[in-house]
Amino acid sequence: MQKNHVPDGPLMVLSFYHLGDGPADEFGLIRQLVLAMQLLEDDYLGGLGSRGSGKVRFVNLDVALRKGSERLAFDNAPVDNMARLVEAQETLVGWARDQLAGA
Repeated sequence: MQKNHVPDGPLMVLSFYHLGDGPADEFGLIRQLVLAMQLLEDDYLGGLGSRGSGKVRFVNLDVALRKGSERLAFDNAPVDNMARLVEAQETLVGWARDQLAGA
């Protein structure tokens, strides 16, 4: 049986777009993303998870936003692992909201 291996390193870039006139809790998408990442770490991809394959782990997360041409890094970045991201998610939501206020 063939196994597919994913190389180590940064593999995911995710973008949200803040239009400034969206729903009041559009930053709740950050909470939903964190939950989805937690669920993915708790499960596996593919059909061999019971044999240890398909495990996903998020580490050294670089969290930033772009405001115009400026890239702003989250004060607590990089985030070591999912547990720390979960701890920091409300701070992250508040930070993103503050940075984009009036954008």
